[in-house]
Amino acid sequence: MKKIMMMALMAIVATTAFAGDSPTLKSILKAKTYAEAEGLLKSGLNQLASPAEKAKAYNKLVDLALDKVTKEQAIETGNQMAQQMGNGKIEQFDTLGYYTALVNAFDAAENCEKYDVMPDAKGKVKPAFHKKNVDRLIGHRAHLVNGAQYFQDHQNNEQVFALLAKYVDTHDSPLFAEEIAKTGDTSYEPMALNAARFAYFANNLENVKKYAAIAASSKEEDIANDAIVIKNEAFRKALNTKQDTINFINELKEDLVKYPKSDYVLEQLLTNLTGIGKADEARQIIDKTLAADPNNFVGWVYKGNLEYDQKQLEQSAESLKKALTIRDNVASIWAFRGRVLIEKAEEVSDQVTKNNRQIVPGAAKQILPFYEEAKVCLEKAKELDPDQAQSQWKYLLEENCVYNIEALSKIANQ
Repeated sequence: MKKIMMMALMAIVATTAFAGDSPTLKSILKAKTYAEAEGLLKSGLNQLASPAEKAKAYNKLVDLALDKVTKEQAIETGNQMAQQMGNGKIEQFDTLGYYTALVNAFDAAENCEKYDVMPDAKGKVKPAFHKKNVDRLIGHRAHLVNGAQYFQDHQNNEQVFALLAKYVDTHDSPLFAEEIAKTGDTSYEPMALNAARFAYFANNLENVKKYAAIAASSKEEDIANDAIVIKNEAFRKALNTKQDTINFINELKEDLVKYPKSDYVLEQLLTNLTGIGKADEARQIIDKTLAADPNNFVGWVYKGNLEYDQKQLEQSAESLKKALTIRDNVASIWAFRGRVLIEKAEEVSDQVTKNNRQIVPGAAKQILPFYEEAKVCLEKAKELDPDQAQSQWKYLLEENCVYNIEALSKIANQ
């Protein structure tokens, strides 16, 4: 009896040890096309017996996707040879099918990896497909960028984003991260910036944030700055309510901590704070900014703006003067300072001619310097922006300053 029981036990063990693939896996492995295998896998995923079976099924998808990639590459190579030799038949290259298969291969490989590294029944991790998939796919990452360029040329923004996103996502994926770290990837952050751009075109705020955050970490200042602008422009584009603006302001506050040297972030934050009536908070941020960086152009410009709003014209003119010593090529600020000085001249004029008293030579001499300084500012704005694309200097200069300087000069010289 004991011998019979032992034989039965051995039979059970043997059955378990040498159990074949489940019927669902067998059907997936017999599939001839990617679409067929994918459909069977989606409908039968929960029927697969183990993580190992799921990994095997997804690896089959990688095989089928790469079959399509290899087929199209062979067509492309054959066409190139035919053109070089001047003979042979040119076959139709399935561009969309090729790049779709490429993305499918990466997707399937990453799903394969997820199950491939799961522990077996004994708690051991024995990846069966990791090295194989890394080796056969790592060289294809660059083709994702090539595909993005192709679809950009053909104005297919959806495909551009899909390929760029896949390129960026694979950089840190468990499947490829170790291999990429060995050689580095100088295209990672530039492609993240491009992915953010195309997410922006699609009004996909979450993906703008995701990929812009990657690009913003770049050591290349231009890439980082562009990423910050794209992300916040996406937020600004979506503003519909006051609460949206408040949320945007909070996002900008976080960004100002992360990117304290970003003129764009500071400018947007101050603009939106003053726009909802929080001038005092804006002033606090300006004071803090200028304390940390006395040569912050945006800080001085907005300080001058707030002082102008409060009719502190002389202080405003001085703040704007400080801004222009830092950056002297902004026509709009030259024109704005000219306007502030004209208003200061008018304020002084009102003070010295109250009770309808006529301007006397001494009063004219008090008013005249403000117009003269304003004229210098407006002429600079004219030099920088002759077509008034950025600044409205023409009326202030030609109809206001010139006229008043001429009139006041005559009085002052009496």
